[in-house]
Amino acid sequence: PTGIGFCLAIRRAALGDIGEFDAATFGLGYGEEGDFCMRALKAGWRNVLATGVFVRHYGSTSFGEGASVRSEQAQQKLAAKHPDYPTRVSRHLQADPALSSRIMLDVARLKSAIGRTSILFFTHTRGGGIETYLQYIRNKLIEDGLRDVVNRAIVIQTMQRGFVQVHAFGGRPLPYLPNLEALNVERHKDSLGAIIELLDPELVHMNSFAGLTVPSIARLMEALISSRRPYWHVWHDHQPLCPRLTFLDAEDRYCGETDASRCVACLASTSASFEWVRIEDWRARFKAYLAHAQVVSAPSEAAALRARRLADVAKVKVHPHPEPHLADVTPLKKPDRKDGLLRILILGAIGPHKGAFLLSAMIRDIRRRNLPIHLDIVGYTSSKDIRSGPNVTLHGRYNGDMDAARRVTAIEPDLCLVSSIWPETYVFTVSVAMALHLPLATFDLGAQAERAREYERAALFERTLMEDPVGLNDALLKLDLNALWQIPAHTSFNETLALSEYFKQDRLPKGGVQKEDRTPERVVRRPGRTSSQEVGQMHASV
Repeated sequence: PTGIGFCLAIRRAALGDIGEFDAATFGLGYGEEGDFCMRALKAGWRNVLATGVFVRHYGSTSFGEGASVRSEQAQQKLAAKHPDYPTRVSRHLQADPALSSRIMLDVARLKSAIGRTSILFFTHTRGGGIETYLQYIRNKLIEDGLRDVVNRAIVIQTMQRGFVQVHAFGGRPLPYLPNLEALNVERHKDSLGAIIELLDPELVHMNSFAGLTVPSIARLMEALISSRRPYWHVWHDHQPLCPRLTFLDAEDRYCGETDASRCVACLASTSASFEWVRIEDWRARFKAYLAHAQVVSAPSEAAALRARRLADVAKVKVHPHPEPHLADVTPLKKPDRKDGLLRILILGAIGPHKGAFLLSAMIRDIRRRNLPIHLDIVGYTSSKDIRSGPNVTLHGRYNGDMDAARRVTAIEPDLCLVSSIWPETYVFTVSVAMALHLPLATFDLGAQAERAREYERAALFERTLMEDPVGLNDALLKLDLNALWQIPAHTSFNETLALSEYFKQDRLPKGGVQKEDRTPERVVRRPGRTSSQEVGQMHASV
């Protein structure tokens, strides 16, 4: 609705049509350019913003101390001549059509502050395993002498309704970037390609599309593909195969992954509108996106098995998460318990996919039958049915794996139960239990079963027990813990980071390995095994 006088460009034809500024009404200054622009609008001209031009302005210096009074009087005169002026300005500010341009200005300032982006991480703000994983990546890159890569890396975290948080991966303060606070992946999806192009990342590291609508996922995928920058997709969950991420149906039960036709009723019955999709279209979109990825990084063979259903087998690499710090954990000794109580450790944030409904049913059964079982939950849960009581102690959140290990040591549990009812892709809590040499019990499913097979002090339960809390309690009481504790435990944790290898190759002399050939193969020390049942099930699904 208006322009600002110090940087106002007026076409000669418009000046001839409308006339000069109204000096008689507005005097020396303030308000005259607003009046001129309103007269232009009413004469059929348009006021436009030249968003590609920047002019530095030192404001409010022309009139000194009298500026505020003169400005207030000018606004009153403007409103008298143009009673629609205040509401036009208000509507313009609310619509904010120049926001996209100001966002790009802040992106350019961000690039100016850090130089060329080394890694552009996409993730969410939901916490959990991805957050832990990125912390480990940061620590390992620094340990591997790649602090400059960390300092030039940017993280874009998607939040609710498409808003994002942008911050430096290394944690250092960024310049004041107020417009990035309004960046919204849903609203500004047409700007995503330009943002990626301007940041010019050496590598895009996609960790999750969780929380985005289907159109925004599609546009972000298009932006990544058209950017021609190399990108990795990390298979943290099963979103490319299932909009629900975990293969849990609308009733929070494991679907079995056996029949795609079941997805129709499952997705139609969910309350989340972004899941109302045709499964064929959903998977086709992800398959096309994965076809352009340089690497599909899977943290376990169980995750890779599912990734190969959509991605080129040659691109799927098994990259176990780096956890060298767990080698410093002091192993536990078998507790000398006199009360005959079975103390079972549950680690982590316990939601439906982690078996929250199963655990609450187990607790009811323990109380009903007066079973000698006590659950120690080191973590937290949103389930109102799981709270501290005679048979349960909810110990609350922990700060990282080392803090978890210290708190578990103080509890002295008999074993750790991994209660997840979906095929996990890695499971950091398993690593904590293994580092403590704690006996482990889990269901024969996903990465939890794969990792349990690599660990001597582990017991695998049939999947049917995921539906049977009474049977699970009985199975736990029947475990021969003395025998499990007596088995020597040999644990080792991955110390290699594929991203370090990727960036170290850039530092090779000329003639070294080319970028497209440099992704390391499996780095796990003892390859995991997937059950024949699971392999057969995957083949049947394909």
